[in-house]
Amino acid sequence: KKGLDAKDDMDTAKRVNNEAQIIAKAAEASIKEAKEDTNACLESLGSQKIKIMTTSIADFVEYFSKLKNVPFKKRLQRGWKF
Repeated sequence: KKGLDAKDDMDTAKRVNNEAQIIAKAAEASIKEAKEDTNACLESLGSQKIKIMTTSIADFVEYFSKLKNVPFKKRLQRGWKF
């Protein structure tokens, strides 16, 4: 009887271990996919930031300095000290 109980326990342990490995592999795949998606979003955000900084902000500073007649370009070159 003890030998049979031990075999059943071993079979149960193997089954649980296999199920746990399947769950762990699925979780790893999900994490990998989330990291890839996050990296793609961060790259897109970085590209948009560069575009904004090189176009919209520069345009704003140029037009705002004309409206207020303040020489922002010289101030910007000195490190944004207003």
